[in-house]
Amino acid sequence: MKKMIRPYLTRKNLILIAIMGIYAALFAFTGLCLVADGKVFSLDNPLLALGKGMGYTPIEVGEGGMSILVVSILLVAVYIILLTFMLVYIRRFAVINNIKASNKKLILVYVGAVLISILLSYGLSVVIAALQGNGASIAPTSYVLGYSFMVSLLVSFGLAIVIGAIAMLIVNIHLVNQPYRFFSSDENEKLEDMDEDKNEDVSSSFDKDTNESTLKGETTLNSNTVSLDNEDKARDLDTREKVFPGLSKIDEKYSGFEVESVPTDEITLEELALKFRNYLAKEEHLYFDIETIRIFLASLGTSHFMILEGLSGTGKSSLPRFFAKFINAKVTFIPVQATWRDKSSLLGYFNDFSRIYNETDFLLSLYEAGYNPDQINIFVLDEMNISRVEYYFADFL
Repeated sequence: MKKMIRPYLTRKNLILIAIMGIYAALFAFTGLCLVADGKVFSLDNPLLALGKGMGYTPIEVGEGGMSILVVSILLVAVYIILLTFMLVYIRRFAVINNIKASNKKLILVYVGAVLISILLSYGLSVVIAALQGNGASIAPTSYVLGYSFMVSLLVSFGLAIVIGAIAMLIVNIHLVNQPYRFFSSDENEKLEDMDEDKNEDVSSSFDKDTNESTLKGETTLNSNTVSLDNEDKARDLDTREKVFPGLSKIDEKYSGFEVESVPTDEITLEELALKFRNYLAKEEHLYFDIETIRIFLASLGTSHFMILEGLSGTGKSSLPRFFAKFINAKVTFIPVQATWRDKSSLLGYFNDFSRIYNETDFLLSLYEAGYNPDQINIFVLDEMNISRVEYYFADFL
């Protein structure tokens, strides 16, 4: 059972907010330069010259109109930062609560945040102008804000190129004697710097300790989970977010959670069997013999592995599905295929071409279970005998 904590911001989120904060400051500075009257900013400042080169014509609005322009520019700059924070916060909330990006309500929230920011920034400027009886300054305000956006964006792109070039120069000077890889691809490195052949086999790396590593909620799979031939090959793997996208999303999902221990309910096996049987009859309209329910529950208490057999329609799949629903547990159904020949069908495999680990539903659910050690997780291998069990399930047996 997990305790909800406010969706905290990750380092990537803070970086984005900081970048937009820098842009907001640049936007405000640009706007003030465009409306320069010679008192604070020079009439010959370079940003005003750049604006004129883009077609901007300085305007005369008087002292009252100038005050409205300055307030409007500062309000828009402030709400650029606030809007960025709101959008990032909404996105984090959606990620933590498993809300899809295509969710209509989420899209409406995004649109609402943008509209509110526009109304509270530009709209307030219009209201101020109207209250001061200076409605004629509304059009110049829009004109100045528009050119402030264009000039500040152009300057931002220029600064980004310069800063990126400097960073690239510093990094490459520091790593000048090390092999170069473009997007972590080792093909060029093989041709230019290495004569030896490097092959990776991550699909055969999962062993019986997989579940143990997931219970620790590790951000990287340890040596008992992923076996690489040597340390050089480990360095050749791309970042974890690229190689294991699904597992990385699970890490991000639970980053803001504090996992609580689930208190033990004092209930006897007989009481549990009766309540579960009554639940099936009342809520799901399924009727099982009490002896079947008792055997099922007793088996769960004595072993973590159970085989349910019977004719089609007797409830082999319904029993674990609705028991998980009854106790608020998580159940994962894995339809076994006749083509399964090894454990990669359950645990996935590393694709040498795309350099991405093909993650299965079983692996993702198993990994996520590590974040909730007190929650019951049920895995159902549906039609498990359709393929030879020893082919794909030997490591678990």
